Formats: sequence, structure tokens, C-alpha cells
Amino acid sequence: MAGDSEISRKPQFLVLSVKKTIRSFIAVDIPPDIQRAIGDRLSPLQKETPEVRWVKPLNLHLTLKFLGDVEPAQLDVWKEKLYEVFKNEKRFFMEFSTLGGFPNLRVPQVLWIGVRSGEESLKNLAKKLEAVACALGFQKESRPFSAHLTLGRVKHAKPLSVPVERLTELKFDFIPPIMVNHVTLYKSILTSGGAYYEPVEKIAFA
Repeated sequence: MAGDSEISRKPQFLVLSVKKTIRSFIAVDIPPDIQRAIGDRLSPLQKETPEVRWVKPLNLHLTLKFLGDVEPAQLDVWKEKLYEVFKNEKRFFMEFSTLGGFPNLRVPQVLWIGVRSGEESLKNLAKKLEAVACALGFQKESRPFSAHLTLGRVKHAKPLSVPVERLTELKFDFIPPIMVNHVTLYKSILTSGGAYYEPVEKIAFA
């Protein structure tokens, strides 16, 4: 259910390394019930495509800004800035569209779900984060922000094991509108079971 606690969702794996810097990003959360529903819809396709490194349902999120490896002190600065920037932000709804691929679905490197509603609001969030990042000395993003939910990455650039029609027939219109009422600062932890994304701070909108 959507009320699952962070404690119950945290995987119990051995942490492989502890670094002085923290690999971090800022994202819009996907409710746990929606994460599971997307995972269930993708399950048959996942079994047919071993060449895709699929994102675990628990890790599904919509990235607004990737920070990379940052110092702990810098992460504290980000927390303060996020509260300043988003304390008066208006909440909104977003809706997902269809399965897409970068650069395309015939020979994809990344598989994702697009956003059909709320895209401009997400772009606005990303624009504000980019301004903060530049003010803090981060390098400006070379590519414009594109709102999408990453599902998986392909190990080698070649057609998938399934025909492209198998991908285009996948629909996600069963997913209800998602209320975006906060953003979350995450840190990525490498464990024996893969990457785990731990919330550092959640910044609620007005």
C-alpha cells in the first residue's frame, strides 16, 4: 500500500564501500503501489529481455537533477537551498504516457515512460534546481531537461530480443494521476544487492 514505511522498504544488504563523498540526486518520488504496478506490468517483458538492466520497482523515481559525488558539507548546503527554493512551490499532478527509448525503441540504450501531464511543472522544478546548481559551482547541464521515468538500460547497443511492436503495445494509462507535493534529496548506496537510494531530505511544497 502507498503508506509503506521507509523502514519496511529498506533492503537488508551488505554495504560494499563507504566513500567520503556521497553520490546524490534530487527526484520526484513514485508511490510504492505505483512502483509495484509498473513492475508487474513489465514483468513478462523483463523475462524476455536479459540484455536490459532493469531498474528495481523499489528504485523507480523521476530524476530532476543528478548531483554526482558531493561532500557531506555540500549536501547540507543543498538541503538549505531546497527549502528556500521550494517552500512556496505549488503542488500539481503528473500522468505517465507510453514506453519510449533513447535514442529510439529499435536500438535503445535507455527505456523509459514519458510524461503526458505535468511536464511543464516538472520542467519548472528542474529549471530552479539547475539555477541553484550553477550558483553552487556545479557545471551547467549540456542537455535540456526531459521528464521521464527510467525503466532500464541496455547493456549493448543492438535491437532487443523482442520485436519493437512488443514494446509499443505496452500501455501505462492504467496508472492514476500522481500528486507531486514534494521533492526528495537522495543518496545512492552501493550494496551487495545493487544500488539502494536512501532519502536524505524531503522538501514539502506549500
